[in-house]
Amino acid sequence: MFINEALEVALRTKNNEGVGACYLNLGMIHTKMKLYDLSKNYLRLSLPYFYSNNLYFISNVKGALAEVFDSTGEKDSSFFYARQSYQLAKQMGSLDNILYPAQQLVSLFRKSRQPGSALFYQDIAMKLKESLSSIDKQKQVETLTFQEQIRQMDLVKDKFRLRDERVKNLQTAGVGLFIPLFFGLVLLMSRRQIRPRAVEFLGVLFLLFVFEFITLFAHPFVSKWTNESQIWMLLIFVGVALILVPLHDRSERWLKKQLVIQRNQALQKRVRLGHEAQKKLES
Repeated sequence: MFINEALEVALRTKNNEGVGACYLNLGMIHTKMKLYDLSKNYLRLSLPYFYSNNLYFISNVKGALAEVFDSTGEKDSSFFYARQSYQLAKQMGSLDNILYPAQQLVSLFRKSRQPGSALFYQDIAMKLKESLSSIDKQKQVETLTFQEQIRQMDLVKDKFRLRDERVKNLQTAGVGLFIPLFFGLVLLMSRRQIRPRAVEFLGVLFLLFVFEFITLFAHPFVSKWTNESQIWMLLIFVGVALILVPLHDRSERWLKKQLVIQRNQALQKRVRLGHEAQKKLES
């Protein structure tokens, strides 16, 4: 049914090779159904649609006709088409295509009780099988070699990827370690008498470091979670900034308060030392 539908399409589009291929398939199908008269007609109909240089299809048609005539007991016609199929296959130079007609001739000569000719083509068929087996083994070796090369390339890629990940992790760990150290430095400086503007500057700098670290660390996860949607990523990081800004304001006020306390303590210490020195002079 499907071959007939394909034949209608090929005829409508004037696809000659398509028409020939459909007739060839119909001939092979009717051969399997043992409707040999129909099979012969379809196979003969297919030949005019193939160009003379299309040796593959013509060889297959000749081989199919040889099989049909062999099935109907017409030995001369079967030999005629089998030899033609073999010669056409030899012209193509493809071992795969030569093997079947060679085996077909072996079978025909055996049935005709011509052992010499059967042995001749049997020897050809055996050599073809050995050559094909050797080619298959060579292909397998080439495939294994290629797969090993691919595996080695993958190993090299994995090595570089692991190295890059290690460097990236070390950089991330370094940044993560630097932020608390920087915060500790800010706290230490807050115990000394420095200007409030310096505290504000250090606070802003610390905020930028924290925000950039969170962005750097969270970007792969946020990118995967949002499917790299620029809008959602922007909203998420804006939300992070909205959380950090109030925290920065609170920390800045706390640092300024500590600065005032330190200054008051320093002033009280100076006053106390002054009183003690005055008392010593008076005594």
